[in-house]
Order: sequence, then structure tokens, then C-alpha cells
Amino acid sequence: MDLCSAALIFAYDALKVGGHFVCKFYQGSEDKDFENSLRKMFATVHREKPESSRSESKEAYFVALRRKPDRKKDVDGKEGHGTEETEFLDDDYDLKEVGEKVENSEEADEAK
Repeated sequence: MDLCSAALIFAYDALKVGGHFVCKFYQGSEDKDFENSLRKMFATVHREKPESSRSESKEAYFVALRRKPDRKKDVDGKEGHGTEETEFLDDDYDLKEVGEKVENSEEADEAK
């Protein structure tokens, strides 16, 4: 799910409201958390397995449609507009942490 997470970081920064997101993943223990994160960012999220994929394959795709506008919280925690914090994802699913993992793995690849 690291590649999907890295793509989501990019989408968070670059994708306009109303935009779509697609990523290929292999079903496992982390995909449900990732799907929940997508549901917070997008109006509709589908989990698709292509007909051409073998039945024993764990390959699937998330298709997320219509990015929602940022939900923002005021310093006192109430929904609002003049805010300090943008919140899409659960505290358990930290995009910054995922981004650091991706950056660290890229640095390790460059060192080889």
C-alpha cells in the first residue's frame, strides 16, 4: 500500500475538487484503512477487480470519484473556514509518516 499512499499524498496536494483518483493494489491487511481514507477525501469510492484478472490473484483497483473540498477545523475543533488544520484522514493513517517512509526508501535507493 506504500505506492498507493504515495500517490494519495500527491493527489492530496495536486488534485482539484471534483477530480478522480485510481490506484492498483493487492488485497491485504492495510487496504480497508486506505479505503476509509479515500472515503473521507472522495464522494464515491469503488473497489474493482478486473474480469481479466485471475480469480486467485489479489490484484484490485480503487476508483475514487469526485474529490471533496477540504474539511477544515478551527483551533477550537469546530468546523469552519479560518483554520489552522486540514483534516481528511484518521489520526491512525498519517500521510506525513507515509511520505517520510517513501522519501527514506528513495534515499536508500540513491545510496546504492
